[in-house]
Amino acid sequence: MAKEAIREPLKRPDMMHLTDEEQKSVTHGEFWIPEAEREVYQKALRAMNEAGVQYVISGLYALYEYTGIYRKTKDLDVFIEPGVVVEAARVLKAAGFRTHLEQSPWIAKAMWGDKQVDLIFGMGNGMAFIDRVWYDRSRPSILAATPVRMAPPEDLIWHRL
Repeated sequence: MAKEAIREPLKRPDMMHLTDEEQKSVTHGEFWIPEAEREVYQKALRAMNEAGVQYVISGLYALYEYTGIYRKTKDLDVFIEPGVVVEAARVLKAAGFRTHLEQSPWIAKAMWGDKQVDLIFGMGNGMAFIDRVWYDRSRPSILAATPVRMAPPEDLIWHRL
């Protein structure tokens, strides 16, 4: 007869020493985006949705979607195919963003004051580009009260290699 495993009582997480942002994350029941960033991201996402620009959310917001890991970020990472960069930049410029090509092999930026949306179309190492497969493997989600497509976990890992 097998011995029963001795189980220790479950320990509760320390909820007494949270930062203000962590407290808001807990009390809001979802990832907390500071209001100023939320408004900018919502404006960008809705403009791209209305224009039919296909994109995939990656970076911290996708990581949080799958892991629940909280970390403050300075931007929103949007993956788009290279052939869509100019269209996306035009849409965001028409919505009031300042846009520019940051590094030609992989990234453009859309700025709203000091808030930024990164338009990522390749790997930082120049070895690969975002393609239709990224969009096809993505899944529907919601970010900043806006319907989006979220990169799958395996693509988050691939992008970091």
